Amino acid sequence: MKTWLIIVSVVAVLLAASVGVAFWMLNDTKAELNNMQAELTDIKAELTKIKAELDETKEDSASTYTLSVSVSPSGAGSVSPSGGEYESGVQVTLTANPASGYAFDYWSGAASGTASTITITMDSNKNLTANFKTISPPSEEVIKITAEQLVAEYEENQVRADLNYKGKILEVSGEIGHIGKVLFSDDPSVSLTAGFLSSVVCLFDSSWQSQVAQLEIGQYVTIQGTCRGEEFVSTVYLEDCRLR
Repeated sequence: MKTWLIIVSVVAVLLAASVGVAFWMLNDTKAELNNMQAELTDIKAELTKIKAELDETKEDSASTYTLSVSVSPSGAGSVSPSGGEYESGVQVTLTANPASGYAFDYWSGAASGTASTITITMDSNKNLTANFKTISPPSEEVIKITAEQLVAEYEENQVRADLNYKGKILEVSGEIGHIGKVLFSDDPSVSLTAGFLSSVVCLFDSSWQSQVAQLEIGQYVTIQGTCRGEEFVSTVYLEDCRLR
């Protein structure tokens, strides 16, 4: 009986020792795995860094870049050159050219400033816009003259008078000699007396009927219109007229 007790005790001691050794070995293995995981994380971070550096180097070494140019508003002008492919580091000089009725305003996008000519360096793909603005046409000069003087100049030299007055805006002053209508229309007309059988005939559109209806023969008025020249002897015509 004692012998069996001794054997059982020895077996128990051996089992306890084995369990302790196994537990120690398990903890040691777990610690090694944690160390390996940390090292793999460091390696992954290093590889990511290297890849980013390689991508940056690849981008920096690109042989060409694209320059895209647009105009705002559409049709307001053009840019020379109008864009294209350029080698890295090339300097490109661009000039904005306004269309009629527009003026260059400013650059936007990959460039800025209000100078119509700029220079950019092609170190990446670039998009830029030339912005234009509308300009008001210069106001046309209005020539002020009397009916007598206008007819006198046409009677003296029609060629010279046409060069001076035809197609231009005149403000003609004189005494009303006749008030009527344009033949076959409701458009009113007013004739300013310029001497014996001489006159300046002023043609209005129908929107002026009420104003012309208030005029009187012999009244001194000033009428603005575009000179058509001498269409009959000693008779000069103005069209698109308005009372001043």
